[in-house]
Amino acid sequence: MVFGHSALELAHEQSGVVLKFLVRDALREWKHDHSSLKVAYSHQWTSQRSSEARKVGPDYDWTFTTEYKGTISAPVAEGADAASAVVGSLVETEEKIDLDRLRVPEPMLFFDEVVLFEDELADNGDSFLSVKVRVMPSYFYVLLRFHMRVDDVTMRIHDTRIFHEYGSSHLLREYQTREATYQQLAQQGKMPSDLSQLTDSNFVWTILPLTGSTTHKILLSAAAPSASATPSTTTDVASAPEGLDKDLAHLTISS
Repeated sequence: MVFGHSALELAHEQSGVVLKFLVRDALREWKHDHSSLKVAYSHQWTSQRSSEARKVGPDYDWTFTTEYKGTISAPVAEGADAASAVVGSLVETEEKIDLDRLRVPEPMLFFDEVVLFEDELADNGDSFLSVKVRVMPSYFYVLLRFHMRVDDVTMRIHDTRIFHEYGSSHLLREYQTREATYQQLAQQGKMPSDLSQLTDSNFVWTILPLTGSTTHKILLSAAAPSASATPSTTTDVASAPEGLDKDLAHLTISS
């Protein structure tokens, strides 16, 4: 099921950088190459078909795997100099999001989750894409997660994490992929006795091995702010408490 009107948008007022999470853009990055994955019982009926019949199959990735990381836009004024053009661009970095920082207790000013699409893969598993946003007094954090499970065959997770500490001149965007087959997990002793746990993407994340990771800075200015820079404390975030940093100029959620 595609939730075509669901979306999350965050904007940085001073730079004009806008970060959106849109289902249509996510599906544009859906892998259109042929998927070699088969359902667990496929060998039972493929062995009974002719060789010509076995060649017939979907010419697309029927698991709806997407490598979508969000949509970034930044206004470029006519005649803008090269420094202005840097704003909103991506720069690869070795810096990582400090997950321990996210566990430090702070008042949660805002939280929501938006499901962009989901599919039960013809009752052979699950595939979904959702985005969560958390706004805290000193930072905001976004988790875009694609989770796919083909029962008794394989599982994968694609996570895009975006972290911004107020007053910083950039956002951190960390993209990770995790994947393993049921057989690999069983050989490693990681398969739970209660298979219903495999429907929980947070649990699955703990047992899948990391297969890829990249981190980029999304630049909000051409140069880092001075140490004396003090962020504003006003915002127009709908229904959010006063006191949020102006770094989060507005947040729009549609569902």
